[in-house]
Amino acid sequence: MHVSPDQLWPHTKVFLAFGFVHKITTFEKTAEFQSGIYIY
Repeated sequence: MHVSPDQLWPHTKVFLAFGFVHKITTFEKTAEFQSGIYIY
């Protein structure tokens, strides 16, 4: 079975977008957590 990059591209885009959003939310949670420590 041969899979062309054109067939994989939509899945790659979704995967990259999901990874990007996950990174942002993780970063925001970490920043919130750290700022919470500094406030108290």
